[in-house]
Amino acid sequence: MILNSIYAILKEYNNPSWSKEKIKNIQLSKLKKIVNFAFDNIPYYQSMMKELNILPVDISTVEDLKKLSITTKNDLRKIDTKEYTFGDLNKLIKNTTTGTTSEPFSIYSTNNEFRIRQATELRCFFKNGYKLRDKVLFLGPIYPPYKNQLSKIGLYRRKLMSSFTSAKDQIEFAKKYKPNILRGYPSCLKLFANEYRKQKCDFLKIKSIFLGGEVLDDETRKILEDTFSKNIINIYGCWEFGRLAYECNEHDGLHLNEDMFIFEFNDTEIKEEKEIIVTSLFSYAMPLIRYKMSDKVVLIENDKKCSCGSNFKKIKSVKGRVGDYYIKKNNEKISVTNLTALFRKYVDIIPTQYKFIQYSLDNSEIKYIREKPLSVSELKKIKDAYELYVGKINIKFSKVENIPYDKSGKYRYFESKIKN
Repeated sequence: MILNSIYAILKEYNNPSWSKEKIKNIQLSKLKKIVNFAFDNIPYYQSMMKELNILPVDISTVEDLKKLSITTKNDLRKIDTKEYTFGDLNKLIKNTTTGTTSEPFSIYSTNNEFRIRQATELRCFFKNGYKLRDKVLFLGPIYPPYKNQLSKIGLYRRKLMSSFTSAKDQIEFAKKYKPNILRGYPSCLKLFANEYRKQKCDFLKIKSIFLGGEVLDDETRKILEDTFSKNIINIYGCWEFGRLAYECNEHDGLHLNEDMFIFEFNDTEIKEEKEIIVTSLFSYAMPLIRYKMSDKVVLIENDKKCSCGSNFKKIKSVKGRVGDYYIKKNNEKISVTNLTALFRKYVDIIPTQYKFIQYSLDNSEIKYIREKPLSVSELKKIKDAYELYVGKINIKFSKVENIPYDKSGKYRYFESKIKN
């Protein structure tokens, strides 16, 4: 499987350097094929297009995509799987989302489509200095093992360490394995870095760190840079599509994989943040056309060619999932990043953990792990700061021994109990 993926990446490795015109022409060519296929073979899209009185021939430009309705995960959950997939489900590769923000949802792909997903991911690795002889340590959820014949000859070596294991055990494992590349969730690698610093270790020589699966904040980036490597590569992806965008060695935004997807951006309640709509140009087993993500991104208006050589458009940052906001009494939404940053301003909590939970418009709780409880003066400073920012609320501060990961193996800094 991995050999086929490496072969696939060789074919698409230079796609980012295509001209803007070629990118748009390739997108349109692939779009017409996927729309025709969906109309002929996928009941869900057949019904949609008939209801809208649209035929595939009516989608003659990329802009014509807007003639079709937006699809959400909930739309597909309401109908039978066979209504939006093609082929024998028992012969397709099935991946299931973690269900951290809603119920789990299964994604189906053919072997070839899975290879394309792998190749798209490997491209961002190779573009950022990865070599086949590098040793990768991945901290995150443990997936079923797969056969990798290349590792027997010292190529494509990687080890997976569960994020549910303690940071101390992860350090011991890293001592024996001695990776030169780290990969995983930002929150998991942050805890790993904090333990590494706490133990005053210096045995790792890390050349690159590849991050994904959750939002990368400035604090985590700095901790990882100061501890291991300045070459931090942020990757944006999801279960439905695989890798959508990646940071290049210029470290100025994330390049959208425009040879594999078409991206649309809708306004949100916050002016600079956009909701992202994605159309896959290679998924035929389960076509996803104008699929609404639950993420928000900040765009880069400059459409010039990047110094790295890529002509793919860039987004400035991924802000997180829609709903990752603290809601004030007047229903105004506040970025969770601001709330966690405010807490850190008054508490030396970097080497430990904390979690902000909003139960209602009036009641919140901050759980934290620390050797000593917060002092009366610290509690007053924090409470006064929050009230200045969000108004008068009841905040409970709880010193705890452990803050568990969610079921996906990620660490959440914020959790809202408020139902829409």
